[in-house]
Amino acid sequence: MDQILNVETFLKTEQALQSMVEDDLAKETRADLVQMAELHQSGFWSEQPVVQARWSSIAVAGQVLLDSSYADVKTQRRERINMKEPYK
Repeated sequence: MDQILNVETFLKTEQALQSMVEDDLAKETRADLVQMAELHQSGFWSEQPVVQARWSSIAVAGQVLLDSSYADVKTQRRERINMKEPYK
């Protein structure tokens, strides 16, 4: 992925990068992947509405995953705290 990250020569390369980012987000929620999608929303190939829409979808989905991961951590922490309260 690093080799094609900043290449804007071919549409197929951009679409391959989109697929790689989607696959990586499906495996592991990472802020750098969301940021990459956000940056590519204003890239050269995003002048094509389909490409821009896909980057936008990737960025939004990634942000939802990040937010839900954060909420899960907060909920788990709150549950651990609540479990301790009866034993005070």
